[in-house]
Amino acid sequence: MDYYTSFTNDCQFFYATHSPIIASSFDPAERFILYFDETGKVKAKRGVAPKGDDSNDLLTKDFGLNTNLGIEGEIQFQEFISLKEKIRKETDNNEKAVLINKYMTIGKAYNFGYDLKVMEDEANYQKHQ
Repeated sequence: MDYYTSFTNDCQFFYATHSPIIASSFDPAERFILYFDETGKVKAKRGVAPKGDDSNDLLTKDFGLNTNLGIEGEIQFQEFISLKEKIRKETDNNEKAVLINKYMTIGKAYNFGYDLKVMEDEANYQKHQ
């Protein structure tokens, strides 16, 4: 923003964006979040996330989003979580390997953090093959 404001003195700029990265470069008091109230009227509120905050934090704090995943991403995340429990309970080594592979594939594709216990199971399984 400093780049644009450096072109002139004594001017006021208005920026509109859908980008949380750009929005986070402004102080919370400088961000106006527009939304529809329960009657359908447009309302505005000020931002709360601090200037320079992570864009995901801004989406959570200013817009109340619980996740930044899309529908398919949320489905995959739930599958990723359920696979962890299935892997823990599985006694058949071949089936466990299939589950671990699926867990790892989803985790890598969506950059989900891995559970270290699942990673140990994978390493142990690979040693015995």
